[in-house]
Amino acid sequence: MSKQKVKKSIFKRWWFWVAAVIVFFIIVGSLSDGSSGNSSTASSTTKVSDSHKTKHSSKTKTKRSEKSTPKQKSNLVPAVVLGNIDGDTIRAKVNSKDETVRMLLIDTPKLVDSEAPVEPYSHDAADYAAKVLPTGRHIYLQKGAKRDKDNNLLAFVYITPKDMYNEYIVKKGLARVVNASANTTAHLSTLQKNEDYAQSHKLGIWSISGYVKSSGYSKSISCDYASKHNYSTRTCNIAKTTPKPSSSATVKKTTSSSSVHSTVSNQTASSSNSSSTPSRSSTVKTATSHTVTPRSTHVAPKTTHSSSTTARTSPSHSTTTHQQSNLSCQGKIKGNANSKIYHLPGDAYYNRTTANIVWFCTEAQAQKAGYRASER
Repeated sequence: MSKQKVKKSIFKRWWFWVAAVIVFFIIVGSLSDGSSGNSSTASSTTKVSDSHKTKHSSKTKTKRSEKSTPKQKSNLVPAVVLGNIDGDTIRAKVNSKDETVRMLLIDTPKLVDSEAPVEPYSHDAADYAAKVLPTGRHIYLQKGAKRDKDNNLLAFVYITPKDMYNEYIVKKGLARVVNASANTTAHLSTLQKNEDYAQSHKLGIWSISGYVKSSGYSKSISCDYASKHNYSTRTCNIAKTTPKPSSSATVKKTTSSSSVHSTVSNQTASSSNSSSTPSRSSTVKTATSHTVTPRSTHVAPKTTHSSSTTARTSPSHSTTTHQQSNLSCQGKIKGNANSKIYHLPGDAYYNRTTANIVWFCTEAQAQKAGYRASER
């Protein structure tokens, strides 16, 4: 009995240990699964945080890049140059529309202006614009908030998204800076630095003392320049008519007239006292019509010729002065100052237009001055 009891107790202990081992492995397995789950959860959490960090860093980079990019480049509008009018005005196709573009904050000397003569360096500025902004070139515009009084588009003109035309022409001394605070003051400080550079180096417009004024360009200097170079002197009021006769000439003319009158009176009196023949009376009649007898012929013709010449020369010369202006473009586009219509060579009324002529080099210049094309 004692042996059986021992065997039973041993048997019971063996199953106990087997069960204990099984329980142990189960516990260990559950712990390993839990740790792997936790590690996978941790790794997924790490991945999520990493991706969040990446997104945050990319957003930060984007914001930094946006801050580093100049504001003016965010609203550039592509355009194509259609033609040049002068140094600070062009024609361009913007959003499929033909626009006249006036450049912001700069003013070049006037080449075509009904209220100003041809100003010094106006041709240089226009030539520079034609060179840098040729017809057909793709450019960019940063438009202003408003248009000017002529409904022209106001804008900064970019040759490339980084290169502004306005800055270049100022630095070359071919334009002055205008503070148009009503539109925009963007780029004003940069333009003023370029202007200081041109002024200190006496480039272009700054090479003429007293030419550049706060209100524009000196009219007296411009009129002088236009007159010397045979350019249009519109609004200059330069007297080009025949000078008035001197007082001595007037006295001589009066004396000559009185002598003629005296001669005619004496001949008339003598003819009334003597028996006059038909030939004598005809002579007297001729004398009263300012063709006197041979004795006084040397006086009368001089007086008549002198007065008629004066009367004939002065008006015609004055008419010629008022008939034509802007002679530097003579032979090209002919405008009529009264009708504000221009004619191209070969048009029906090109040769018929002979009074109040204003010459233009291009149609764009004529249109800028307020002229329209002839319909015939």
